[in-house]
Amino acid sequence: METFFKMLVGTTQMDQSMGYGKNQLRIIGTKHRYMKLEIIQMVRKEGLGCIFTIKKNLKVDNTMNKVKKMENGENQVMGFMRNLKSFMMVNILMVKKLVYGIFIFKIIMRTNLIQCKIIIKYYAEYFSGGGLYNETGRGYKNGRWIELSNEFRRTSQITCDGQYKNGKKVGRWNIYWNYYGNNQKIGGGSYDESGDEVKINGWIEVSEGFTEGSEITYNGEYQNGKQIGRWDVLYSGKKIGGGLYDQNGDGYKTGKWIESSELFKARSQVTYRGEYENGKKVGRWDIFCCQDQIGGGYYDESGNGCKIGRWTELSDQFNNLSKVTYLGDYKNGTKVGRWDIKLNLQQEQQQIGGGQYDEEGIKFGQWVDLCDDFGYGYDQLNFIYTGEYKGGKKVGSWNMFKRGDKPMQYTVFGCGQYDEAGNECKIGRWIELSNEFRNTSQFTCDGQYKNGKKVGRWDIQWHHQKSNKNIGGGLYDESGNECKIGRWIEISDEFDDFSQVTYHGDYRCGKKVGRWDIKYQKNYDNLQNEKIGGGSYDELGNECKIGKWTELNHKFRDISQVTYIGEYKNNKKIGLWEIQYEAEKIGGGSYDEEGDMIKIGKWIELDDSFTDTFQTIYEGEFRRGQKIGIWIKKKRGEYDQDFRKVDVIKYDD
Repeated sequence: METFFKMLVGTTQMDQSMGYGKNQLRIIGTKHRYMKLEIIQMVRKEGLGCIFTIKKNLKVDNTMNKVKKMENGENQVMGFMRNLKSFMMVNILMVKKLVYGIFIFKIIMRTNLIQCKIIIKYYAEYFSGGGLYNETGRGYKNGRWIELSNEFRRTSQITCDGQYKNGKKVGRWNIYWNYYGNNQKIGGGSYDESGDEVKINGWIEVSEGFTEGSEITYNGEYQNGKQIGRWDVLYSGKKIGGGLYDQNGDGYKTGKWIESSELFKARSQVTYRGEYENGKKVGRWDIFCCQDQIGGGYYDESGNGCKIGRWTELSDQFNNLSKVTYLGDYKNGTKVGRWDIKLNLQQEQQQIGGGQYDEEGIKFGQWVDLCDDFGYGYDQLNFIYTGEYKGGKKVGSWNMFKRGDKPMQYTVFGCGQYDEAGNECKIGRWIELSNEFRNTSQFTCDGQYKNGKKVGRWDIQWHHQKSNKNIGGGLYDESGNECKIGRWIEISDEFDDFSQVTYHGDYRCGKKVGRWDIKYQKNYDNLQNEKIGGGSYDELGNECKIGKWTELNHKFRDISQVTYIGEYKNNKKIGLWEIQYEAEKIGGGSYDEEGDMIKIGKWIELDDSFTDTFQTIYEGEFRRGQKIGIWIKKKRGEYDQDFRKVDVIKYDD
């Protein structure tokens, strides 16, 4: 049976590509008459969430595989059963929870696992998504399909709608963008009918970085799958650039072009203007932000695309609040000599960093570097690092400074030592930014490194209102494995003035064990931290939650003090879970007892935006993890006692 199962299913991969979340499902190949199923799933809840991943756990018994899904706060999972002997229907339910809604991919496979249909459920309403595979056993897509774009994410909800024939796109395909519930056509074009997926005639294509605030499209002609003639670059429907492709069908850019930057957006409207020859940049290229020239330089005339001579380049994070440029020389495409880093702040150019490159483009000597996201925006940092490079590697003492709004206004924020061998290995005492550091939550970590690994005591300090407060920390073992041991106090990912949440408990060999408490201190008083939640992990070192837990909503803060109270069994929620708001029971429901974390029966759920002044709940019923029937939406004011009915939502049974 196990050999048979391996033949049938093939291999499962988890492709963890970083940056924004991707969701792909591919049915591939054949093996001994049966489909291989490859599930590639990486889910990232952005903005107000966390990363969570759907895992496929393969257990070979007679009938059952389980898809396991973990999610912060509320959990939904659909188990699925497969009878290998009779090839009964298979249902796989995968949930992708976004800030603005829930997508559900439901794959129904019948007879030989060939015929599949995907249904996309969005904002609790179905629109026709997915399509059918053919009946030949080769897994070819046929007929009309609606597919998610490769770059699909919360701020770029793009779908493609068109026809397949024997697994190849044919005829007209349209591109749609779902913008806050308004599904609008933004592009598309035609494939020939030969079945080679060759683009022909007029097309409007979207940029890879298409998103709200960066609505870049390209408009032009294809001939035999190659771009020809005039192509325009548009931003929000307005032409901002473009140029010519050669007429021979080689797909080469030629002549004068205006191109948008890869990171083009509303506050960083950067374009590049210059000339192409046989698809290579040549001669002078200028860099513009809106209509102002802010940089540029020369490419060689030989057609190698090599930068030469003096250049002014932009930082990757260049925008209205971070006008950082790099000035220096190129030699055959390699940076050489002195490069200066400058900041245009309030119409004044200030040198804020720089250093030397050798003839091979390797940093050496004293440098002043900028942090990766340097700037003065809400979501940016303004730190610089000073120290020495040797052979392109940091060596010796390095200091970190926080830059003020005025020239030469710096505050020491951290420091440490690298080894002299050129391995960029941290040694001795370091004060460095925490991984959670942001403008509203400024934490540093203070402790010892040994051969590049944290050892011994590390303290977490909160830089708040011009003072430093030690609010957490603990011990790493001395073996150099960076294993946390003993008592720790950790800060929540969302810690700030209005969400001062910490976690208190023990580590053993890098794993949480025993009792962990969750504590909260209100910003407006000086009382001791109040215990508001927690529970127990098993003692085996699996970080498996067991028994009764009180957990916080992922948006927990002073105006939204929502907690969940219930029981875990083997790290899975089971039975009755209660939802409380400031110790008042206002919702909840039951999970199945099998440990699949499937919601069942009657539930009262809170709106994702629930706060003191926006108290909205939903009452209804779950069946096998899906909402069914009538759900009632209720609201109440901040000082009201009871909720009042405001709407009715109908779900399919």
